[in-house]
Amino acid sequence: MNKLKKIWWIPFVILICIFSYEAWDFYKKGFLPFSESDNEQRVFLVQYGDSLTKVAKRLEKENLIRSELVFRVIAKKKKTATQIKPGEYLFSPSQSPEQILDDLVKGRYLAYELLIPEGYDIFDIAKKVDELGLDKKENFLKAATDVFLLEEMGINATSVEGYLFPAKYRFQMGAKSDYIIRQMVLNFSKMLGREIKFSELLSTNKEEMQKILILASIVEKESIAEEERPIIAGVFFNRLRLGMPLQADPTVIYGLKVTDKWDNNISKKDLSAANDYNTYTLNGLPKSPICNPGISAIKAVMNPKETKYLYFVSKNNGAHYFSKTLSEHNNAVNKYQKNKNQEPKPDELKKDEKEPEKNKEEKKSEEIEISEKTDNTVTEKEKIIQ
Repeated sequence: MNKLKKIWWIPFVILICIFSYEAWDFYKKGFLPFSESDNEQRVFLVQYGDSLTKVAKRLEKENLIRSELVFRVIAKKKKTATQIKPGEYLFSPSQSPEQILDDLVKGRYLAYELLIPEGYDIFDIAKKVDELGLDKKENFLKAATDVFLLEEMGINATSVEGYLFPAKYRFQMGAKSDYIIRQMVLNFSKMLGREIKFSELLSTNKEEMQKILILASIVEKESIAEEERPIIAGVFFNRLRLGMPLQADPTVIYGLKVTDKWDNNISKKDLSAANDYNTYTLNGLPKSPICNPGISAIKAVMNPKETKYLYFVSKNNGAHYFSKTLSEHNNAVNKYQKNKNQEPKPDELKKDEKEPEKNKEEKKSEEIEISEKTDNTVTEKEKIIQ
């Protein structure tokens, strides 16, 4: 009996040793990959606001780690428990818990590439954001006109149109429209701030900057040829100075987009419809930029070419034919647009300059009278609206 009293604790010691060994073995294995032979990657989503515990439990449930408890211990030991970044990740069971945690903390998530070409407007960008699955088109357009967001970013306009810098961006899944817009506007300030003259405008004269962006957006939509853009800018300055409407088709298109009436076709009715953007009915500039111009178009407006041109028409090869008078322009339109397969001859395009004086006198249109006042040309960068 005395012997039994002396050895009663031995089973308990054995149990404690076994339990300690199992606990240590469990803890030790928790640092190992779930399966060293399984290299198949799986998409793992961490949403905004997910806690360490929630992420760890899901990792264990999806057989990416052995123990959520060990995972949390590792995170707390490394003091990274609150540093997990949201996003879509690619993990495999062959990764160790420490590797997975490192990816989560450093934000090595799947990035979605959003390419914004020069000349895209907010409607084009909203569609692309939606197609990528980043955010819904409606949410982007709502954020693009959000008064508080505009005020926060220092934009003195009714939308962010013109301030979303064309470039290649990378965003994680779940990125909200306001965040996307902020990044594009920040890039706008950064890229254009490198230009000395424009850097001054960014900080001192927001109203003048808005006017430059409006005209630059029209130049952007009118020409893809960089060498022509200063000439086109000069044409618009000349027309504005003479009180002539700009008559730019892209402004009509944008007005239709704003009212959700754009069907990829411009009718005569559209050209005569009065709104805040139609430069066939407006005198001066439209209400806001009609797209997001690149640096080339902005530079063209800030340094327009000195010419006497008042008109231009597409030659259907990426270039334009420029005219000083309406009759020369009409002749170019007939040759390049109505007879697209027929190459016009330079002397035919200039024939209006050889017309008898009596024929010119018979032309009573106001546009002809204005077009002959071509002595007033752009000699320096000036304010766009008087």
